[in-house]
Amino acid sequence: HVMLMDRVTTFGVPVADLDRSTLARFHQEFATAGLALRYTSLGRPSRPGYPSQRDLYLATDLLGRPSGYLTSEERWRTVRDLERQNKIVPVVGDLSGQVAMKAIAVYLREIGLTVSALYASNVEMYLFRQGSFPRFVDNVRALPTGPSSVIIRSSFGRGWRNDGGNAPLPLPGHLSAQVMQTIPAFLQLTSHPEFVGYWQLLTEGVIDLRVNPQ
Repeated sequence: HVMLMDRVTTFGVPVADLDRSTLARFHQEFATAGLALRYTSLGRPSRPGYPSQRDLYLATDLLGRPSGYLTSEERWRTVRDLERQNKIVPVVGDLSGQVAMKAIAVYLREIGLTVSALYASNVEMYLFRQGSFPRFVDNVRALPTGPSSVIIRSSFGRGWRNDGGNAPLPLPGHLSAQVMQTIPAFLQLTSHPEFVGYWQLLTEGVIDLRVNPQ
């Protein structure tokens, strides 16, 4: 823990005592659980179906091909080099908030980069529930994107109305289905976000990866 916090202090970012204790706790979890580490959420135990870190490293895509960054020396070195060059930057924020996403958009425009992929998981479902989805649309619209930029989301089969059996349901043995949509298609669909529902995001103008895993 001492070595970890010594390194954190070199980043020049103010860290509160609560942040220090959280970092130490997470570090201890990784060290203790090792490859058996599983996702947990605050106040709830890990569900039996959640994959372990070992499961994730050994996971394959729908064609049976290993897909993790540790499956080859080349992939591992790519991620390692990105870390060494400080090109992997964690940002904590609300996807529908007024700070984090807007700051990312400004930064990307300043350095002349466009967004290739935005992974939203199933966060949009919660944004609909709390009424902040239109602000998320505004944040996505502010990002520098191109015709092939995509949003990737996960559908867990809940939070929407099953309308005719076309839901992106998980395959047997999987907790979620992954659905991809181009950002231009997303922005067209949500030109009037107050008239769009979560079901439409999962079913209209999307590329279902179960159908076309290529």
